[in-house]
Amino acid sequence: MGRNALSLLAEGQDLEAFIEAIKAGNILKRLKELGYLQSFLGL
Repeated sequence: MGRNALSLLAEGQDLEAFIEAIKAGNILKRLKELGYLQSFLGL
C-alpha cells in the first residue's frame, strides 16, 4: 500500500481502465471503486 493514484498511473497500472472510465463519464465512480479517491482525499 502507500502508493497513490498518480504513482499508479505513472507506472501505467490500470491506465486503460482509467482512460475508459473517463471516456464513460464515470471517473469518480471508477476512482472510488479502485480506491484512488481515498488516496486523493487522504482518507
